[in-house]
This record gives sequence, C-alpha cells and structure tokens, in this order.
Amino acid sequence: FVTTTQVSMKKVLFLGAPGVGKGTFAKRIAPRLNLRHLSAGELLRGHVKEGSALGRLAKPFLDKGLMVPSEHSVTMMKHEVSKLQASSRVNGYILDGFPRVLEQAQMWSDLALGDGNPELVINISLSRSVLVHKLASRRICGACGDNYNLADIRYGHYDMPPMLPKLEGVCDTCGSGLVRRGSHRVSS
Repeated sequence: FVTTTQVSMKKVLFLGAPGVGKGTFAKRIAPRLNLRHLSAGELLRGHVKEGSALGRLAKPFLDKGLMVPSEHSVTMMKHEVSKLQASSRVNGYILDGFPRVLEQAQMWSDLALGDGNPELVINISLSRSVLVHKLASRRICGACGDNYNLADIRYGHYDMPPMLPKLEGVCDTCGSGLVRRGSHRVSS
C-alpha cells in the first residue's frame, strides 16, 4: 500500500471505466497523503442537488446518463482546483473520473493549472464481465450520494466482497433509500 514517505506528489489522476473503483481507491488514498479527492461525478451531482447554474445545465445530461459537455466539466474542475490552490490545508488533489475524454484532457492541459501536468496517472481496469456485474449491483443514496455495491465477485484473480449498507436498502450515512443510478443501467 502507498505511504506518505513513498509519494510526494500534488496532482494525481485516476482513470478508468465507471464502476472500476476509482472513487473507492481515491477515498482511501487521499486522506493518507493529505490530498483532496475531487470526483467529477460527485461534484456535478452536488451542483444538481444545490440547483446551481452548473447544476441546471448538467441535470438534463445526468438524468439521461449522458456525459456533461466538456466545457462545463472543465470549468467546474478548474474552479475546484483554484479553490485548493488558495488553501494550505491539503498537499494537492486526486482527480477521479476526469478527464473522461481526450477533448477534456486537451482543455485541461491548455489551462496549465498550478505547475502543469500531474505527477502520477493511474489507469484502473477490470474485465468487461466484472464491470457489468458491478454496475448492475451498484446502489446509490438518492439524498447524499453514498455508493454501495451488492455484488460479491470471487472468481479467477478477482476477490471483491460486496460493500453493503448495514440495513438493506438504507444509506448508512443519512438513512435515506438506496436506488440504482440511472447512468449505471446495464443494457444488452
């Protein structure tokens, strides 16, 4: 496992398909390195919940499980990183799920935030069959956005126990009901 003595970076990118574990890894590693976890998806859903201008722009896309236009995602991430640069409370950030496409990466690079490129880019991958199983079993709290996974995947070299709520169908954090996220509906 990574320790703070092994890594002295400020900018980390976690890339990979939805459901691969980017957020799970980022949430576990960020506190150990005093980095802020910036999840593009969580930030966008937060804007929708708040009813901000960005949230109103993003909502129709998120409701349909579509990607929010790059200019909006890049602007949002630029704003979040600028806030971090003004803070001395963290050593940097982990970007989770951003950039999602080459256009976003180019736009991000053109902005040259901070001192430029990330120190580390990690591409996390899983087999398609495992991803489909995980996404079909994923549940999210409709109120606070916490994620759970009902899948118990144990075959081949995969050993991924489920991440279950303490009470079936109920969020551990806020007590609201869990739902299947629209963007994670699996079609054949």
